[in-house]
Amino acid sequence: MTIPTRFWLFLALTISAVVSWNILDISTSKRDKKTPSSRQIDFYAKNINTLQTNAQGQPQNRLIAKVATHFEKDDHTELEQPIATLYDTNSPPWVIKAERGLVTAEGKRITLQRNVSIYREPTKTAPEILITTESLLIKPDKNYAETSDPIRFRSGDNVINSIGMNGYIGRPMKIELLSNVRGEYEAP
Repeated sequence: MTIPTRFWLFLALTISAVVSWNILDISTSKRDKKTPSSRQIDFYAKNINTLQTNAQGQPQNRLIAKVATHFEKDDHTELEQPIATLYDTNSPPWVIKAERGLVTAEGKRITLQRNVSIYREPTKTAPEILITTESLLIKPDKNYAETSDPIRFRSGDNVINSIGMNGYIGRPMKIELLSNVRGEYEAP
């Protein structure tokens, strides 16, 4: 390759780079003006109450909250005083409460924080169940819950403390306590 050919090739590449950079800069600045900030509120609602049903029209889960604030950028919703109810046709529903919550864009994950409780009323064959912790991740479509925080699991007069838990709430209930499991049994 001769020097003049290299020069023209270099000049063409330089011009292409400058033009590409300017186009990228213009499109980025236009996009930045339209892109909402991560804390830009799209809308909010007070005293929400949503119900999801299964294919047969039976209640599957309900979400109630004092305030729901939706954020446009990542399409998530923050909740104040959320109450999630997971229904089961053969037993009492599971009621999950917290001070704060966050729902992902698809509604597939609900993260609850501060004074979280999971409660099920007693049945004819089983005592009531109360699980308390400080944070909980729920996957409502699977009736799945997990936490790495300390939990207190009370069933009737029996109490189990653990660090971390995961499991399926519903029928059949399957809960795995992860570490430092200690039980308290009160004899009848």
